[in-house]
Amino acid sequence: MSRPKGKDHPNWKGGKVEKECLVCGKKFYRNFGLVQKGFDKYCSRKCYGKSILGKMPCNLELLHSERVRKKLSISLKGKHNSPKTEFKKGMVPWIKGKHLSLETKQKLSEKHIGMKKPWVSEYMKKLTGEKSYQWGKPCIKERRKKISEANRGKIAWNKDKHPDYVQGENNPNWQGGVSFLPYGTDWKETLKQAIRERDKYACQLCGKVKEDKSFAIHHIDYDKKNCNPSNLVTLCNHCHIKTNFNRNYWINYFLKDDQRQMCIFYHSR
Repeated sequence: MSRPKGKDHPNWKGGKVEKECLVCGKKFYRNFGLVQKGFDKYCSRKCYGKSILGKMPCNLELLHSERVRKKLSISLKGKHNSPKTEFKKGMVPWIKGKHLSLETKQKLSEKHIGMKKPWVSEYMKKLTGEKSYQWGKPCIKERRKKISEANRGKIAWNKDKHPDYVQGENNPNWQGGVSFLPYGTDWKETLKQAIRERDKYACQLCGKVKEDKSFAIHHIDYDKKNCNPSNLVTLCNHCHIKTNFNRNYWINYFLKDDQRQMCIFYHSR
């Protein structure tokens, strides 16, 4: 006697059901059991991936919960997924000594252009105020001083290791080697101190007042030999770095400034 099949089977539930994909609109068939479990919305994993693209994960809060992290760390302490493939002492990483080519780096950068991660911004909003990991820690200035004192005398790991394709004429900020040109004969410490006193030891862009380090003296027309006081202005280190880009804009900015005109009139008397 043959076994009952199909509709004759006592567990028959209607067979395959025709469904329509919510992403591509393609018609497909699913078993009735999968339909009951909710696996009837997308025809493939590719369409499912498109449907969740850009959405915040539902378990984001659980992933960053201290209670869950403590439980996971206790349960996984001393355990490994596979003792045969775990990284052991003396083993060399497979990526050591290997570097990505310029073409690969360019492809990766082009691929990530315009990529949005809304769940990151939502997560960062939850780290403000008392929830921030920096809440209750000393002032940023004090921490900066401690870090600078700790790193004093140490040599940076990337010193003299800059790649050739960003040095000299290959650098996008190359200005023809003007940084190697000598200053004028009037460029002395007394002149720089006089400019700082004239500007009341304050940055002429952001208004910051000098604290520990002396502010820089900037040449408005970027000519090192032109040491006329009307061509010099006091800037903090942050603003001085800012003026190295888009030089035409900053020349017009300082020349049109009323304070610059007053200084020119004062020194021309």
